[in-house]
Amino acid sequence: MSNYLAYSWLERDKNINKAISMLEKAYKENDNDPYIIDSVGWGYYLTGRYVEAEKYMRRAIELMPNDPIVNDHYGDILWKMNRKTQAQYFWKSVLRMSDAEKEMIDKIKEKLIIKNPEFTNKYAKENIYLFYTSWLLCNIGFSGIILTNDIFNLFVFLEISSLASYFLISQGNYKKSVLAAIQYLFIGSIGAVFILMAIGILYTHTGTLNMTDLSEKIIQAKPSSSVILAIALFFIGVAIKSALFPLHGWLIRTYAYAPSIVVTYFSGTSTKIGIYILLRVFLDILNSINPFEYYDLAQLILFLSLFGVLLATFFAIKQSEIKNMLAFSSVAQLSYIVIAIMLLTPDGVTASLIHVFNHSIIKTGLFLIITILFINNNNITLDDIAGLNSKHPLIASSFLILLLGLVGLPLTSGFISKWYLVMAIFKSDYWYISGVVLITSFMTCLLYTSDAADDTPCVDLGGRRII
Repeated sequence: MSNYLAYSWLERDKNINKAISMLEKAYKENDNDPYIIDSVGWGYYLTGRYVEAEKYMRRAIELMPNDPIVNDHYGDILWKMNRKTQAQYFWKSVLRMSDAEKEMIDKIKEKLIIKNPEFTNKYAKENIYLFYTSWLLCNIGFSGIILTNDIFNLFVFLEISSLASYFLISQGNYKKSVLAAIQYLFIGSIGAVFILMAIGILYTHTGTLNMTDLSEKIIQAKPSSSVILAIALFFIGVAIKSALFPLHGWLIRTYAYAPSIVVTYFSGTSTKIGIYILLRVFLDILNSINPFEYYDLAQLILFLSLFGVLLATFFAIKQSEIKNMLAFSSVAQLSYIVIAIMLLTPDGVTASLIHVFNHSIIKTGLFLIITILFINNNNITLDDIAGLNSKHPLIASSFLILLLGLVGLPLTSGFISKWYLVMAIFKSDYWYISGVVLITSFMTCLLYTSDAADDTPCVDLGGRRII
């Protein structure tokens, strides 16, 4: 039993010296047990005694040459001893073992990429300018969308930011990062075509692309099926670009496979720019013709968004991977914003703008904390943040405050926007949906009531967790 206790301590990065002492006694009693030998060597590795660790691990390799964990451990020790070629040999050996678990194989592949200085340094030096160029183009696009007073230029700036986004997404360390970028490219292109067609129809009817002139001349244009078509096309295009339910599929894949720092940037900007376009076009330029009143469009969108809040919150609760969880949470929060807009009241617009601002700060902060803690880790689960308070109390406190804000508890900024939203709903004709908003807000609490609250440090057998 004492051996199992020692193994547990090594896994948890706890009482390492005591665990080594217990395992050394076990080794004296049985010096041919490969599991004990491997554990002693790994204990020495965790305490930085690499020479002694290598001696024990070499013996473990002799006894169990085809064990994936032993080969992985030996590779880690050799890497620390600057014997990098040998380390890569043993890591590659794991990839050829049929009994190696998929999670271990993925981690080995990640190490072979990230810990290969020739590959990493060469790629970084040759291509880092592409990353910063794309990031600046995104900023230019977003800034242009806000500053322009020409609806076609708005489309041009939107596509500039989108094209740069495709490249940034493809830079993730996942196999599916490029595929996610290509899928986003195709879906985003469909949205762009819809927006461009809508702009063309509006230009045909008004003869201008200037937003101020367009808002004045659209009144003179007789309401026709083509104008209604333009309204529908523009809304669908913006909904795709903004990842509004049920056109949100690309957002989940993007958040899952894009680099963490890119997701942090997009979470507070990309979808919110879409909301700005929605407000600028439909409640400013086209407001004189009441575009959302055609075919009860506002009511349809409102109830679709209400269903989106329920479904996205439900799927967020089901997720164990943090990026996916926060992605579905973003879809739910965007649905709150659309619900507020579709009330078509001044209070609703105010609530939507406050929620846009608060959600941008909260979600950016959450993703930034995840990025800081797990800069080189993929597939980060709730278990990975177990024991965060004992390791990084300041970061844990910030994380908790942001989560409470996302839920909308009192004394947080999230509460203010949720309060404005509920009050706007009460004052509208749709007062009865306020209960759904409150229920889904409480459901959000379930996202964080998990084993992640355990104060036990979560460190895998390889000891490569950052916290």
